[in-house]
Amino acid sequence: MRLERHPLGRGGPTLRAWDAADGYALEHLEGDVAYAAGTRVLVANDAFGALTIGILAGRPRRALPPLTTWLDSHLDEVGLRANLARNGLAETDLEVVHATDSPGGMFDAVVLKVTRDLATIEDQLHRLRPNISAETVVLGAGMVKHVHTSTLELFERIIGPTTTSLARRKARLVHATVDPQRDPGPSPFPVRFITDDGLTVVSHAGVFSSRRLDHGTRVLLDALAADDAMPPGAHVVDLGCGNGVVGVTIAGWRPDVTVTFVDDSHAAVASSRATWAVNHADRPSTFLVGDCLDPVADASADAVIVNPPFHAQAAMTRDVALQMIADARRALRPDGQLVVVGNRHLNHHTTMRRAFGNVAVIHSTPKFVVLRSVVPN
Repeated sequence: MRLERHPLGRGGPTLRAWDAADGYALEHLEGDVAYAAGTRVLVANDAFGALTIGILAGRPRRALPPLTTWLDSHLDEVGLRANLARNGLAETDLEVVHATDSPGGMFDAVVLKVTRDLATIEDQLHRLRPNISAETVVLGAGMVKHVHTSTLELFERIIGPTTTSLARRKARLVHATVDPQRDPGPSPFPVRFITDDGLTVVSHAGVFSSRRLDHGTRVLLDALAADDAMPPGAHVVDLGCGNGVVGVTIAGWRPDVTVTFVDDSHAAVASSRATWAVNHADRPSTFLVGDCLDPVADASADAVIVNPPFHAQAAMTRDVALQMIADARRALRPDGQLVVVGNRHLNHHTTMRRAFGNVAVIHSTPKFVVLRSVVPN
């Protein structure tokens, strides 16, 4: 298999597009039901496609249904499709289901990559129940640091009797036997909470700060409330929108603005759409899934507001924030502004000054700083 991360190098040039848990799962599945003729296989949370491509490449070349892959990240899907082509596999071999949709039909095997996000695993297991039977092989695969007692308890409560393998190269497998009599009830997601400002926020599983307003966003909103420099009728982009709390709050303050919500995560964009519908059902808005500001036209925005992530997948990195700042310079009109909140030590002001030629502090706390750069006219 030839696999590469996408975008290549984001998160660090030495990072791989697979881990030991992928290899452990593929070795365990060798010759198993996942490779049998007529088998329907579902793979979930497979960033860049190591599991998906490993199974497709190992299956016999005869009439088989497409493998279903269930994922949330736009970039994961782009990377998966690119890796599919690198390995000479056809897109007709694959059915992609996004995180906010549920897979259809019954599956003979389910391979679920266990990540650190327990909420996503819980939601997925709940929504998989109608698609599995007592004959379905259910396998979880994750690094030891992500497979906890709470993870096994989730599989046990929702699927049925669960065991775990010995650790190998810091990876574990989770084996769950489907109990047809088990009724764990519906998924608890999406969830809702109400902010101190009376805004109702809706969050699907896996979305950042899904049950409360995080401190950085609170600082950002305080800064924007005290220093509203957007022109009348402004087009505002909530970049990395998450559950949409920033864009929806701004729209509540300013009935004249239009808001576009953008995120790499399908679950995040769906959350923003739901939060908007609860609070501003009578107003139009735009919701886009994409990498940073790729889906936003050049010189089309008056303001880009962002609380940048400091990771790409599991890797700690400033790469995503750097790309967001560069993209904002392209997407903003003359006199348009980029407003960024971040931890002081992340040094966003240097990147913003380099991209825009200017940067100003508009609010700060001991931990966070809110910065503004303006496109020269």
